Amino acid sequence: MRIIIPFKIISMSLFEKHKYLILFIFIAIYLSLKSLFWPMQKNIQVTVLQQQGHITDLYTPGKIIDQKKFNFDKLSFPLGEELFHQNTGYLGYTEDFFIHAKTQIDVLQAGNYTFTINSDDGFLLKLNNNPICEHSNGRAMETSTCSVHLEKGKQLFDLTYFQGYGSLGLKVSYKLDSHPSYVIGMDSNFMTFNTLDNS
Repeated sequence: MRIIIPFKIISMSLFEKHKYLILFIFIAIYLSLKSLFWPMQKNIQVTVLQQQGHITDLYTPGKIIDQKKFNFDKLSFPLGEELFHQNTGYLGYTEDFFIHAKTQIDVLQAGNYTFTINSDDGFLLKLNNNPICEHSNGRAMETSTCSVHLEKGKQLFDLTYFQGYGSLGLKVSYKLDSHPSYVIGMDSNFMTFNTLDNS
């Protein structure tokens, strides 16, 4: 006597056994397709300025010998010995340079915002040309936080960063009250970003 097991039962059994693996695969495929067809907008305008001579602090007089401009999707350069961004790879800068990063913020929900700056070395953050947060000297990778109340509407985000020598890195994020944080450049229900050309 031949026993026939319906294919549907076998399929359901396999699905139940491996449902988390299947779900993980579907999520991975979705995220890959999303990043391929709907990449994040590169709304952060970054200028890297190579200095002649050593930079000792944020206010070292500028003697710029080279500069390049980039558009990035996030304000995030991981800790390392050479400036690196996921959009472009290694950029060739290792010491004695400034970064000027600008973007237009559209605040969708008024409230108390916290900006977190992880940097090696120093930085100055301005909103609408008003200084919000600063560390003017060199340092190993450390975290600075600054809080500011923002009303709904547009704000000019302007950050200056410097690298003296040794390791380097910069990451800037924001959050509203106790909500999760987002890297600058990542849109949320509280804040979106646009290039200055679109302002």
